[in-house]
Amino acid sequence: MYLVFGPTYAGCQSPVITSTGAVIGHEVCRQASMWELQGFSGFPAPYPFIAVWSLAPILGFAAAWSVRKHGARTWLGGLALALEASVLISFGAAPFYLPLVFPPVLITFLALLTLPSRKARPIPRDP
Repeated sequence: MYLVFGPTYAGCQSPVITSTGAVIGHEVCRQASMWELQGFSGFPAPYPFIAVWSLAPILGFAAAWSVRKHGARTWLGGLALALEASVLISFGAAPFYLPLVFPPVLITFLALLTLPSRKARPIPRDP
């Protein structure tokens, strides 16, 4: 949310230069949010990527708590880790996501690897 709505960018307005070469106004720069500067226009549109990187921890949490099968748990945890590691392609998002979001997803995945698989216990028979 901070990456999209926080003051993480700078927006500048340049002066107008007429055909005669006269300069009207001066350059004004201010801090602005990505949403304020870009909206839904422009390429690359970062919002789907930000959604994926933000939902990866939820996928890791779901893998740890709601999935019963050990193999599916490990697979979902690995998928969450891979999605979160893909933040490295973004120079703008990586400084936020790598130190704050990636470590908990990595720790969750490593914990999922160390959990023993739940095997069916044999039912004791009465003599």
